[in-house]
Amino acid sequence: MRLNLLLIFSIICVFTVNGNCEIIGNLTKVEGTVDITRKDKSIIFPKKGDAVFAGDIIRTKSNAIAELLFIDKSVIKIAPSSRIEVSNYFMNKKETNGIINLFRGKIQSIITKKAWSFFSRSRGKRFEIHTPTAVCGVRGTNFVTYFQKGISGSIFIEGEGYGYNKNQPDKISLIKAGQSMLVLSQTSIPLIRPVTSFEIEQHLKDINTSKAGSEELTKKNGKNDATRPKIQGHSGNIESENGGLFSKPGSMALTSLLTNKSDYGESIKEYSYSIDIAGFNREQNFFYDLRLDNKQNAGVFVYDKNLFIPLTFNTGIFQNDISKYVDDIWNLYVGNTSGYFFDGTSYGGNIYISPIVREDLHLQKTNWTISKILSTGFYVEFNNFIYDKWFIGIDYEENFLRNFIRYDGSKWSEGKIEAKGVSAWVNWHECYTGVGFGDVSGVYSPEDKKWLASERWVMMETNKFIQMAANEKNKLKELGIPFAEIGKTNLYGNGNNINVSLKDITFFAFKTGDNPLIWATNNVSGTFTDSPLTGVPISLSGEGISANFEIKTWQNNQWAAFITNGTGNIARIDNGNSIGVNFEGGSAGTYQINNGVFEGTASGVISLK
Repeated sequence: MRLNLLLIFSIICVFTVNGNCEIIGNLTKVEGTVDITRKDKSIIFPKKGDAVFAGDIIRTKSNAIAELLFIDKSVIKIAPSSRIEVSNYFMNKKETNGIINLFRGKIQSIITKKAWSFFSRSRGKRFEIHTPTAVCGVRGTNFVTYFQKGISGSIFIEGEGYGYNKNQPDKISLIKAGQSMLVLSQTSIPLIRPVTSFEIEQHLKDINTSKAGSEELTKKNGKNDATRPKIQGHSGNIESENGGLFSKPGSMALTSLLTNKSDYGESIKEYSYSIDIAGFNREQNFFYDLRLDNKQNAGVFVYDKNLFIPLTFNTGIFQNDISKYVDDIWNLYVGNTSGYFFDGTSYGGNIYISPIVREDLHLQKTNWTISKILSTGFYVEFNNFIYDKWFIGIDYEENFLRNFIRYDGSKWSEGKIEAKGVSAWVNWHECYTGVGFGDVSGVYSPEDKKWLASERWVMMETNKFIQMAANEKNKLKELGIPFAEIGKTNLYGNGNNINVSLKDITFFAFKTGDNPLIWATNNVSGTFTDSPLTGVPISLSGEGISANFEIKTWQNNQWAAFITNGTGNIARIDNGNSIGVNFEGGSAGTYQINNGVFEGTASGVISLK
């Protein structure tokens, strides 16, 4: 996301005596899927010991980590789901320069003490880390830099540095060892605060753990996998090999109930949650119920409204055949992300996600599903402040799926947590996109700073959502799904053997006058002269906004792409004003080789500038 934001820290580092064409270092660790794009656009899949040259772009997938050792013995460790470019790395008598572009993700820089004497804050004697919104330089030996969800920040483990916002270059903040700096927007000054050991451990875990994506745990035919969370008896205590709250029987309980509500049709499955953390006990309401009525219409039963909403009609499924059509899949993953408390002007600490347990229920070959999610983690206060308003953004890849999730919290007080969730995804195996919408409810413990939340989600394929937004707004409203159209725009671009158009991109909110949360279109089309290369972004622009379009897969008459760094202003159709947005998401569909055309859908999530 391109904000006009620049964040600069001074860095002491050492550079090898070489030019751009010489080796600047070697990979000393390669775990999982890592690729390098050379200056000539060739792509290699490196192994331990392979050389790295100036201009190389190193990318780690969600299950991968890498480590780069420079000739001077300084080290950069690359976390999962990261992408960096070693733009420059050289030294001579007059100039010493090192430029690392961090396009996304997180890195740890460990600078040798020998390097300290070479560099100062003067221009031409700097080591800098550039993100899409920032330039970071650090005077120190051990620090973490990250760019996630449009936010730039750093954790100083050793050494010191300084930082400032590009729009406010005269407001320079000093950052010492044991402090954290965060810039949340293009108008905010750097937020400096003490960093806790919990935060340092979390960041280092993100960087050094190659399985930061997710581990899929599947339950088949009602029997527990050896690797999936254990569901013990009616109380449903969840345990996990990953530790944390999940390893403490009695700290939380999940009760899964099978019942029959003949008044509203046959219940396929329904859930309730009871939570007990550090003396806070709250019985959760029933969540969405996947249900089949007596006319063989499948849909969602909303408990708090006592309402059945059919989504698929005349399924032809009989009650005794339900089990053949329901998928029941468990996932357990550790989120490589964090969130924060923010009341609009003041920063109130960070929120960290630990394991997440998720179960999806859907009728096979339908274009919608419901999910229940149980998430947990810990939080860190800043100057003893937390706020009811909080935010968490997750962007992860697993099993041919990239998920963009945003939580907007409305309560974190009196031991209770509440939020709305929106999501978008692209499946590059089956090549389709979708959106999701959730309600979050949970509890937290002020004593040990831990939290737990249960979530209910309805998800649907993009075409289904667009159709309902046009003709069935009342159903979306009852399901708690954004349905109010806030604005429309188009995007166009060409390059990498394709011309692409995203028309009728629509921005949706919960009601007229609210800020948009998601965007979607079923009008993606284009032409191609040859198969495009994967991983090569092309620029899209139009009507005040811009974004990057990056092909993920193109084979067997199907394609999928990521849409990143979306930013700009949209004209609101509800009140005539304009609003600045940042957005991301995915696109997918089919192509025809004979006539060189392709088409599909796209969807994504939005955050305000």
